[in-house]
Amino acid sequence: MGPNATPTVSTGILILKRKRDEDQTANSPRKAAKNSKQHSEAQGEAMTAEEVLSRVTMEELTTMYAEAAEKVLELEKQHEEAVSRLTCLQEFSRLKEKDTECEAAKHAAKEAMRQSTAKSAEFDRLLTAASTEEWKVILPAKEKEGEDLYTSD
Repeated sequence: MGPNATPTVSTGILILKRKRDEDQTANSPRKAAKNSKQHSEAQGEAMTAEEVLSRVTMEELTTMYAEAAEKVLELEKQHEEAVSRLTCLQEFSRLKEKDTECEAAKHAAKEAMRQSTAKSAEFDRLLTAASTEEWKVILPAKEKEGEDLYTSD
């Protein structure tokens, strides 16, 4: 193998699987020596994709592909869940803003009602006063307020 060859993910997976298999079958000194030599070779050089494919069985490739496909499906599911959560958070934020606007409008409406009630009470008092002697006192005061508004300083 040349110095420009690069390891692949499949190479790494293959090395790990072989290491696991070697660890499980290393019962005799001869096997242990062979496994040690293979392990050293695997660590010492990186295989090209062609070399990996020539050493990997179709069953191993199918298994690796199935595992990768399962992982992709799981990641897609996680992505969909994250997008769904983000959409819910955005909707919650929008509703919270609307709630704040509604609260402000509610307070403004209460203040307008309070002012309307106060003006209504003033109007009722003036109507009542109109039929009594008190009117003679209120009318000149109201006229004076009107004159003060139109006179320049």
